[in-house]
Amino acid sequence: MEQTSTTRPSALDGVRRGGWPLLVLGAWSVLTWAGRIRNIVEDAELSGGERAAWLVPAVVFIAGGVLVLVAWRRGGGRALRPAVRAFALWTIGYWALRTVLLVGNGHSAGFVAVHAVLAVVAGGLAAAVLVHLRQTASGRQGLGMPTAGAAR
Repeated sequence: MEQTSTTRPSALDGVRRGGWPLLVLGAWSVLTWAGRIRNIVEDAELSGGERAAWLVPAVVFIAGGVLVLVAWRRGGGRALRPAVRAFALWTIGYWALRTVLLVGNGHSAGFVAVHAVLAVVAGGLAAAVLVHLRQTASGRQGLGMPTAGAAR
């Protein structure tokens, strides 16, 4: 009697197949913005309205990061591509605008430098995701994770 083995794809298969931009952007977004939410909630100088206004982008980044991680883990297929692309574009746009506003807002040089580094890292990861999406659209289906039962 012949046994057939069905191997479930490992989460690391996506990294090995080039899906690392999704993994890293998703994890970066969730981790950095979770810390920001803590800072916003604990900031006694913010009014209720200011707190709510600062929470909006933080929640968007966490939700987008989770979306990208889900897309990476599931292999994405075509269904999640538009949302992942929109999140990558949002990330680039947000940080481009935020950096300009920070520079012209009288913050200390250290504060601006830290946020400029955050902007460069997030923007670079988002750009890598966009490149990955373009490459996988032309050659392979999915976002870097093999689907269950796919040939290796």
